[in-house]
Amino acid sequence: KCGNRLAHPMSPAKRARTDDETLDRTVRALISRLPHFSQYSQFRMQRLDRDDPVYTHLEARFVKQVTRHRGPKDGDPHREAPQFKVTRIEQIYSKRLQDKYLAEVCDVAGLCERKAARLEVDAVRVASFDGLDVNEFLLYHGAPSGLITRLAAQGLDPRNAGSNAGKLFGCGTYLASLSSKSDIYTKPNEQGERCLLVVRACLGEPHMQNTPCRDILKPPERKDKRGPLSSVVALTVTQGGCVEHPEYIVYNQAQTLPQFAIYYKHTEECRCTHCWREVEYLNIRTVTQHGSEIFFKLKITTPFQKLMHAYCSRQGVSMSAVRFIFDGTD
Repeated sequence: KCGNRLAHPMSPAKRARTDDETLDRTVRALISRLPHFSQYSQFRMQRLDRDDPVYTHLEARFVKQVTRHRGPKDGDPHREAPQFKVTRIEQIYSKRLQDKYLAEVCDVAGLCERKAARLEVDAVRVASFDGLDVNEFLLYHGAPSGLITRLAAQGLDPRNAGSNAGKLFGCGTYLASLSSKSDIYTKPNEQGERCLLVVRACLGEPHMQNTPCRDILKPPERKDKRGPLSSVVALTVTQGGCVEHPEYIVYNQAQTLPQFAIYYKHTEECRCTHCWREVEYLNIRTVTQHGSEIFFKLKITTPFQKLMHAYCSRQGVSMSAVRFIFDGTD
């Protein structure tokens, strides 16, 4: 028996969610696609328009991928998660680095016989070649703003490991899926802008590392003796490792390709590891018996007796003739 199937109209909320998912897949495909170069192409960094869907996607993910971190000093408690305001995003074009990267992706694919186990990372997964998944992701790398153009042009050299921070897992390029993690290693420019690089990284067959290994120059050897593994994934404490948040380390410059530079500032309300400051001064308001107000600014370590002397000196009275009451108490 045949019958007609009635088509139920989609609710506005479900339609909007479906449209967002379709748009998200489209934007991810745009980001995953690498540019085509001619033999005459030169290195350049080109500013994206704010209404560009790639800009919108990168910005939304950047401000969302944050969490609380300790600091700024060793032993400090966790501060608030940072609050970012993106000021501009530039796309990086480098034929030389892209050619090196694509050749390395092919090499990694060959070494793992195109069978790299799928790695789950909270980051945008990309593929440089259709049908080839060797665990390529867009990850963050932080550095002082004055070095960004140089890094974008020359690439991320693992030999520089430790020049801006420690090297808990040896001489490699350190990447993160959390923008707030990479933000720790940034320094602002004269305009107060910090910058993170969005880096395409080929992690291939990673080694899961749960302890520090400061002296290594490459990942451990494969069990079948086909050479070293492709990268190192630092396991978190909850995974039985030694870091608080995920870190990804590669030891070959060709395995990374800087694609975007995100310039940003911390908001005025931010109280993260960069923006948090100890209270150094107290603003004290004193009220005379006649109701007039006198203000003093004191360091938090200054004895209140100094304030009393300063008050009496300004009023021209003796200390013995004045009683100070704090919030209604002697």
